[in-house]
Amino acid sequence: MAVWMFPGQGSQRPDMTAGLAAAPALLREARELIGAVPGGGHGDAEDPEFVQPALFVVGVAAATALLRHEPAPAAVIGHSFGEFAALTAAGALPFETGLRLAVLRARAMARRADTRTGMLAVLGLAPAEVRAVCADITQVTGDDGDFVQISNINSPSQTVVAGTTAALADAAELCRARGAFRVRPLRIPYAAHTPLMAPAA
Repeated sequence: MAVWMFPGQGSQRPDMTAGLAAAPALLREARELIGAVPGGGHGDAEDPEFVQPALFVVGVAAATALLRHEPAPAAVIGHSFGEFAALTAAGALPFETGLRLAVLRARAMARRADTRTGMLAVLGLAPAEVRAVCADITQVTGDDGDFVQISNINSPSQTVVAGTTAALADAAELCRARGAFRVRPLRIPYAAHTPLMAPAA
């Protein structure tokens, strides 16, 4: 059984449309629809307004290429923002609708960018251990201004947490002390997949 997964923000790379024959036509259509080429110009490679529409177009172009050589998958799934490309590839959203939703979502997220919030990847601890770290920090601070929780569980040994920068600093220190072999801040200036994003929703 084939399942296609469409990645979210963080999977972008230079020249990611290379080899995708459908990409130029989709980029032209996107320019007509939204007045700009997704991912074009000199945008910040971490800015959702720059990255997310480009990832959407690349995801749809990749699905178009696969369907020329492979049978349709039994299922599709989207990791975070990748849900938009997955829905479009499955035929649940027309390309135009998916692109417009991607642009609106990216703008809403960009408005939540704040130097006081961020995200952190923790490698080498099980999700339950990372969840315990987040709970311990909440109990210690007791401060509504400091907040950290699990954002993504990417694998049994890689968990992403998000929250305020002060709480993230505490989480990094505590995760290292409990055996994480790598703790890496992500260049994302908001706390995705947490209640701190409620205004964007």
